[in-house]
Amino acid sequence: MCGIAGYINFDIDDELISRMTDCISHRGPNDAGWSKICAGHYHGIFGHRRLSILDLTKAGHQPMRRGKWTVTYNGEIYNFVHIKSELESKGYLFNSHCDTEILCASLEEWGLDAIQKFNGMFAFAACDGNKVYLVRDRIGIKPLFYYHNNGALAFASELQSLECLPGFEKKININAFYEYMIFGYISAPGAIYNNCYKVEPGQIISFSPNGLEQQYYWNLDLSKKDSFTGSEEDALDELDFMVKDSIKKRLISDVPIGTFLSGGIDSSLVSAIAAKEFNSTTKTFSIGFENSDYDESSYAEEIAKFLGTNHKTTIMAEKDLLNIFPEIPGICGEPFFDNSILPTSLLSSITKENVTVALSGDGGDEFFFGYPVYSTIQKYRKIETIPFFIRKAAAEILKWMSQGKHGNLLGFHNCIEAFISYSIFPPKDFKSCFNKQHDYTPYGQFKWIKRLMRNGLSEKSLLPYLDQHYYMVDDILTKVDRASMHSSLEVRVPLLDHELVEFINTLPDNIKSKEGSNKYILKKLLAKYVPAKLWDRPKKGFTCPYAYWLKNELKDSFQELVLTGENPFINKSFIKKLWTNDSDDNLKNHNILWAVLLFEQWRKQKNAYF
Repeated sequence: MCGIAGYINFDIDDELISRMTDCISHRGPNDAGWSKICAGHYHGIFGHRRLSILDLTKAGHQPMRRGKWTVTYNGEIYNFVHIKSELESKGYLFNSHCDTEILCASLEEWGLDAIQKFNGMFAFAACDGNKVYLVRDRIGIKPLFYYHNNGALAFASELQSLECLPGFEKKININAFYEYMIFGYISAPGAIYNNCYKVEPGQIISFSPNGLEQQYYWNLDLSKKDSFTGSEEDALDELDFMVKDSIKKRLISDVPIGTFLSGGIDSSLVSAIAAKEFNSTTKTFSIGFENSDYDESSYAEEIAKFLGTNHKTTIMAEKDLLNIFPEIPGICGEPFFDNSILPTSLLSSITKENVTVALSGDGGDEFFFGYPVYSTIQKYRKIETIPFFIRKAAAEILKWMSQGKHGNLLGFHNCIEAFISYSIFPPKDFKSCFNKQHDYTPYGQFKWIKRLMRNGLSEKSLLPYLDQHYYMVDDILTKVDRASMHSSLEVRVPLLDHELVEFINTLPDNIKSKEGSNKYILKKLLAKYVPAKLWDRPKKGFTCPYAYWLKNELKDSFQELVLTGENPFINKSFIKKLWTNDSDDNLKNHNILWAVLLFEQWRKQKNAYF
């Protein structure tokens, strides 16, 4: 795992590439390097920071050249040994046993078609002398930003590297600002600054003197939805085999490996298979909190005891989380709402003290219907056929009878409105909070809802597919990447192996969710390894008491940054009213206030402007 950065068609400046890579030294503290490249008559530099995982010698130094190809690469190709054997049969010789050299040789042999052979998580830049290519893995596990303006291109693993560019303007992209305020993150290809973008999952960006071109080498094939024809037991056996194979691939390393173990279904499954099938001395890690409302560490300890892992639990106080709060803009680079970035950063820091690589269970919720909201949206799709004027009247009656706790779904015109109601800003609050109105419907999330509905997906499938494409990539995986790499820890996600994902896509909905049980088949698989009594309980989540902080520990920060700040787009009087009237049971207010505070904190630290 590493950090990459570079530019082309800027003035060649060795100090510039050093500044760009120094900004992301936490992603690669073991080695640094840079190399000049040419693309047609354009010149530039590739830079690299290395976190040594495979082949700890200098043979793994980057940027790496082979034939006409120069590569700077971040990630892991888990099947590189198999590809290496294929290349050796063609006469290739190798000087290392790292996957970077296999990547270079694969490009030399097959060109960009080589990407189809790679199983892994990766983001890399490659140059063949004519063009520069930016490539991101199929799922979007590893990040890659780029800047394109006035015929010049720059790229980096994190946005702060691009801020080093000469003449870079920290001017806020207004569309990205509103998207953050709606959803709490900015989805690819968007980025918070003008002229900045993210490479999308499964995408190749190519740059040459002729301009910028985009293509996709992978998308989840929706036409194969529900195509699995075997029995439930057949599906379980195949899932078992594929999960074990995915975990086995991700245990290849020349440095110590452990697993995150929260005690939930996904992390317990990954830890159990890693421990029982491959390594009985697996190290597992969890954090707990003094506040029992947020503490699940005892569950993790029970599972670790059953598995016989070398387990470490660290109990944290709220002040430990609060100490990280000022660092959020530096860790994330962009405005980022998800408060679980705080405990994830703590867990990563503690884990890094013991290992360099950790496996996580991310992806289980999105691909196996794990979130409660999926059931709610399913209910909405069932009532959507009732004429709106009838539903609206019924909603008002139910709202009056239940003090606003029920009946909300009845009041929406369509599924898009129902979806937006679960965002940070429901439409009515969104219109009240901002002085300048903005149309939220052009965002990719809404376009995808319409696309998925046209594909005839069931009510159960609609939101999971949307989350897989956006929320999982731009919130969950972004959080894990930034939090872990801030501590120079590589995190691997076996439940997001693309071959496994393609298989899950073929399973019928009634195997993923059955008899009122979300994640049905995943729970059935886990029961083969860990008794259900150790993990079958309501999901708590990985969060912190941010609602309480807003009126206490973060009160002064909120008043300074938000209530007396100078954001021309925020209606401060309305925000002040929400903050003044905020109560412990008003979750929507907490989310709105937290989102605005984090944005203003980011804007001040970055000196960004509208």
